[in-house]
Amino acid sequence: MFRIEFFVDDKRLGNALRSLAGVAIGDPKVQPVVNGVEKAGKVVAEGDGSTVSLWIAFVEKNQLASTKFKAITLKAFTKSIGRSPTSYGHFRNELIKAGVLRKAGGNGSNQFYMAVLK
Repeated sequence: MFRIEFFVDDKRLGNALRSLAGVAIGDPKVQPVVNGVEKAGKVVAEGDGSTVSLWIAFVEKNQLASTKFKAITLKAFTKSIGRSPTSYGHFRNELIKAGVLRKAGGNGSNQFYMAVLK
């Protein structure tokens, strides 16, 4: 009997799980890798995995550097790193404390934010 661990691209996860059906004993444990990238046939971390570095990568990918946005964008960020979208407030406070996010006007449900890239 063997235990097998491997990485698979998001698009191919369904095919990999179907291939294991009927062969594997029990259900495979599937866990997303937030900052993993394939380089030279290996999966390596992109950045240090901290919330701040993941936020900076999210801002650059979505071109948010000089635009105002609402909390829905922060919720999308928390979901993209595998966390619950309802916990965005914790990450918002952490990013503001780190100096990579600031409030840009409004209040309550009309609060706007702006990313600050260093």
